[in-house]
Amino acid sequence: MQPDRKSFFTPLTCQLIIFLTGLLVMAAVVFLTGPEKYSFGDSSDYLNLAGKLLTENVYPRGQGTFPFFRAPLYPFFIYSVWLIFPQSILAVKLAQCILLAVTSVLLFRLASMLFNNMWVAFLAGLAYCFNPFVALQVSDIQTEPLHTLLVVCGVILLLRSYRTGKLWLFFLTGITWGLGALCRPSAWPIALAMFGFIFLLNIKKLGFGRAFLQPVVAVLGLVLAIAPWTLDNYRQTGEFIVINDASGFNIWFGNHPELMKFYDGSTNTPETYSRHMKYMTNDLGKPGVMQNQIDEFERTNGYYSLKLKDREKLWRDDAIRFLTEDPSRTATLFGYKLWDYWRPFLQPNAYPNYQVYISLLFFSVLYIFAFIGGMVLFKKKDGRFYVAFILAFFLASTGLHVIILAMIRYRMPYIEPYLTVLAAGGFWWAACALKQRLRPEKAAAALS
Repeated sequence: MQPDRKSFFTPLTCQLIIFLTGLLVMAAVVFLTGPEKYSFGDSSDYLNLAGKLLTENVYPRGQGTFPFFRAPLYPFFIYSVWLIFPQSILAVKLAQCILLAVTSVLLFRLASMLFNNMWVAFLAGLAYCFNPFVALQVSDIQTEPLHTLLVVCGVILLLRSYRTGKLWLFFLTGITWGLGALCRPSAWPIALAMFGFIFLLNIKKLGFGRAFLQPVVAVLGLVLAIAPWTLDNYRQTGEFIVINDASGFNIWFGNHPELMKFYDGSTNTPETYSRHMKYMTNDLGKPGVMQNQIDEFERTNGYYSLKLKDREKLWRDDAIRFLTEDPSRTATLFGYKLWDYWRPFLQPNAYPNYQVYISLLFFSVLYIFAFIGGMVLFKKKDGRFYVAFILAFFLASTGLHVIILAMIRYRMPYIEPYLTVLAAGGFWWAACALKQRLRPEKAAAALS
């Protein structure tokens, strides 16, 4: 169903409405939650790095809140805002409102590509503007608004690259994913997985050579986007560090045996949950799990005198020990993390009951309509490819985060935007079926 030519609602006006809605809604949330306030634990690191760039024109590679240095793109984003509005938290948040508005417009375009229906696309873009969990990230100092924009852009470009076969689009896709990795390094292994997925799909259609060339060009774009930062890392540290030195610690932290206490009933209230998390991250005014391990590394390996890559190897080796010494515990922990990644409500041990119930209602509706939308999309022309692509993308994202650390926050850039698009298709199908009293197979035709 497409709009009448004389209708006010055209693709252009719909995108403008979505952009303005996202901007105004997020700005309202920013002012309601405190224009200059931030509560996210990593925020101080990002702000300190941006401050160093602003006042000293340097990007420190030393330890911050955690024993690694941060990926650079988000601190540089804050720095770029501060070049115009020095040290303003409000300005950063309002810039993130713009990022959210642009992301919502991109979801309009993605939904248009998948469902070929302007109203579904309009609904998808608007729905994302009102996602309360996205709003909480936009109104704080977090990487998600920037990272989500880059990932959504990368997904759209990859789909268009596949449809057109144009190598320059594959190259641009790689650059976009490379920028996403500079914001959060989890992007690059997911990108490689999706490039491989496109390669497998194209072997029969294009032949091995042409099918192989496309992902190679995409990887080249990804490498070239990251390479200047890798070179700067080498200049500053004398070590080959692709983005940062966080992977070893992240695997260690995400698989530490103490993590089991978040699932075995030991932390069954928000107070005990918060206390144990602070214990793991040294935030109780005394050394916790993390600092105790650093002290042990210092006694046995001279931790503070080691190169950054050697420190990272210590964390990674200790993580491998966790993973291999008790396979049953590892399998159980992976199962818990898988559930945490897809949990349709907030962690009950960490949040008040009313917030858990609200999240259950929101995510249940989202999941149900996304499933319906996926079924409708599957029956459309090219729909099987799109459904397979989304499922492969979800699988790559889920697998990576189950290995590292999984929670709702980490899934927001990789899962929620695409569930929103599918849910818009499912809701529109259901609305058409209800309004027109169509049989299911005819309701699906209303989307064409």
